[in-house]
Amino acid sequence: VFILSTTSIYASKDISSLRDIPPIDENAVRVLFIRHAEAVSNTQHDENLTAEQLDRLTEKGIQQAQAIGKALTDIPVYKIYCSETHRTLETIVESGIAEKNQTNPEQISDFNAMELGTKEEGTPATFADAIQIWQEGKVARFEGGESYQQAITRVMERIRREDDAQGKTIIVVTHSDIIAGVAGAAEWVPEWQRWENFRPSLASITVMDVIENHPLVLRLF
Repeated sequence: VFILSTTSIYASKDISSLRDIPPIDENAVRVLFIRHAEAVSNTQHDENLTAEQLDRLTEKGIQQAQAIGKALTDIPVYKIYCSETHRTLETIVESGIAEKNQTNPEQISDFNAMELGTKEEGTPATFADAIQIWQEGKVARFEGGESYQQAITRVMERIRREDDAQGKTIIVVTHSDIIAGVAGAAEWVPEWQRWENFRPSLASITVMDVIENHPLVLRLF
């Protein structure tokens, strides 16, 4: 089961599902941000599994991806992007959306999860480390990594280059931190509160309209 009809406390109360969203403005690019379906890394797993094994969808994840495809069956999609992970690509492949729209999904580094870097002691930083700093109301940026705002900026700069997609729908299959950051940015939520307020469920769909020289419009979370 994935969240589809749950409306953000910030989004319009008149919009509670994909069917309720108004038609796309001719000057807008409608972006369906999809969090990847359940991967092995999202479950209790053997600690000896490789990174490649952890990056695969579970049986439940495959079912979630197929449910995404059914939910979007009546929505024409112009382009499909995903991060460079296997789980995001597998989500879109298993959904059948790419085949239905005769569009090849493209893996782009701009849609990767936040690059965390390393802590002062030289160990890799984790997202939990960033969350702890955010909970203190501070900006988290580790050595060799990027801030949350930098991660969201690269995502939105890439989307705003989609000039030929105006009046159309594109899909971006990415990760929870990116979706939370983008949704929070649209609602002017401080960086350190975005994860708490907009953490998306696995295989959930967040809808946003992007218009040049205009604020982001969060249609459905």
